Amino acid sequence: CKVAAHPHPASRGVAPRREIDMAEPAQTITLDNAGTGFALVISAGLCSALGAAAVFERRLVNLASKRVLAAGLGFAAGVMLYVSFTDIFSKTLDAFIADGRSERDAYFSTTICLFA
Repeated sequence: CKVAAHPHPASRGVAPRREIDMAEPAQTITLDNAGTGFALVISAGLCSALGAAAVFERRLVNLASKRVLAAGLGFAAGVMLYVSFTDIFSKTLDAFIADGRSERDAYFSTTICLFA
């Protein structure tokens, strides 16, 4: 049983791998904001629990008419769209700036890409 040897990557038109320079400074990970992050996660979980517990209160269940539910869902959908689009917009703007465009051209290109 013979195994065919693969040619050198450069001979196949593939660029050779970039060697990692061990002299580059390594990023250090700190736990300076761990308390804040933990507090935010706990508060988000408590808000979810509070919302789930609201179904056990009769007065709150009676408030849940179709209009109230529609308004709540519409508001939630609007918030999610806003957060998604602003996140996409900022990442796209950063990518255009990193590509070497001026800030004005990058902003214009990002706006066109978002609404096109």
